[in-house]
Amino acid sequence: MQKGNVKLAAVTAAVIVVLLLFSWQWAPSDDGTSSDFADAVSGGDAEAAYASLVPELREQYEQLGGLEYFQTQMSALGAQNVLSYGPLVSVGDSYEPGAEGISCTYMEYTYSGMLMWTHETDAGVDTFYMTPRDLPSSEAVPEGMVETPVKVGAEGMTELDGLIASSDDSDHSVAVVLVSGSGPNGMNCAIGHSQIFQQLAWGLAERGVDVLRYDDRTYAEPWAAVALGNSLDIGYETVDDAIAAASMLKSMGYGKVYLVGHSLGAMAAPAIVEESDGLYDGLVSLAGSPRSLAEISYDQNLLALDAIPDGPEKDVLKASLDAQLAAAGSLDGMTDEQLMSTVLFGMSAYYLKSIDNLDSAGAAQRLDVPMLFLQGTSDWQVTYDADYTAWIDILDGRENVSFQAYMGLNHLFSIPGAYDGSSADYYLTPMTFNVSVIDDIADFVLSA
Repeated sequence: MQKGNVKLAAVTAAVIVVLLLFSWQWAPSDDGTSSDFADAVSGGDAEAAYASLVPELREQYEQLGGLEYFQTQMSALGAQNVLSYGPLVSVGDSYEPGAEGISCTYMEYTYSGMLMWTHETDAGVDTFYMTPRDLPSSEAVPEGMVETPVKVGAEGMTELDGLIASSDDSDHSVAVVLVSGSGPNGMNCAIGHSQIFQQLAWGLAERGVDVLRYDDRTYAEPWAAVALGNSLDIGYETVDDAIAAASMLKSMGYGKVYLVGHSLGAMAAPAIVEESDGLYDGLVSLAGSPRSLAEISYDQNLLALDAIPDGPEKDVLKASLDAQLAAAGSLDGMTDEQLMSTVLFGMSAYYLKSIDNLDSAGAAQRLDVPMLFLQGTSDWQVTYDADYTAWIDILDGRENVSFQAYMGLNHLFSIPGAYDGSSADYYLTPMTFNVSVIDDIADFVLSA
């Protein structure tokens, strides 16, 4: 699970699940402004929002049920945000962060903040993102540990803020790079009050492993992601910076560098390691999958659909999900223009295709470096049955590959709370990264 950039895109799935990325997009007419647009979205005024759509997009929605279908989407988005972040408290004024055509509106939810980014041209707003913001950590750096500020970034790109956590006992020979899943994540990978990458970094550092964590590019520069629109790909979002991180650590003198990826970061990990040309000496996959992101998104949306009462609305949504999954199987036959104009499960087909092109399953089969695949049995987002066992089927018997499942742990490698089975659990219940998992990762990278 990762927090989603909610990029509003026309004709997308109505059921939205916080996993790795989810998004919507629409384009208001000339008389719309960013603040009015944000007010319409946050206020759930589907009729006003629908009236602001350009005719071409309204025509597409008419094929699916028009305003009624659009209202269903708006309701699903609002319900998902409340489920994940608590009730909406307030909506602030819009401001411009300095990038041309970009404006931002802050929304305060009970358990998290949200930035609503819009890109406006002379014709009106053409792109829109909702970006959850990490709650600040209240935890002090443990005694005997040092966090060193660093800058991380692929060549030619803006450098990202990062920290290297290390203990007084470290010999600085082994380092880990933490790579989060899709969506805008700060370096702590905060989910509500749970700072899972901070916990993991400090836990590994206490065991003698230096750990680099850094802000995601879409977190540090959300306006740049807005400008990219549907041409955003996994290379820009994740891969290039992860390779640059390993290069930096090797230049600092670390003898061994390992990638520890979570969720989509774990899915992409084998391809990142392969593309690093030897910079990475191995990998740890935390709740990754060799399946396509479209397949995982489909399964997650089906879970959300189960909560909707039987009836015509549910039937329409199920048909939409089935159609999107079928379309996701035809990405190879699309041109780049077609991919960028197609939205599946709230993501551009171009983005989905860029992940498919990684061929992480094939990369994992080709790699000869040590690999460790970890999974919680209570993970309902990337599951033991469909995803973890798929890795075993592909890689079982390989001497360089190890597997470990943890009974009862969820997607954050923590014990689920009272809201197990929904993303509200991560926001309403403080999560603690399991100590046994940290021990196993430390043992793996120090002995591999």
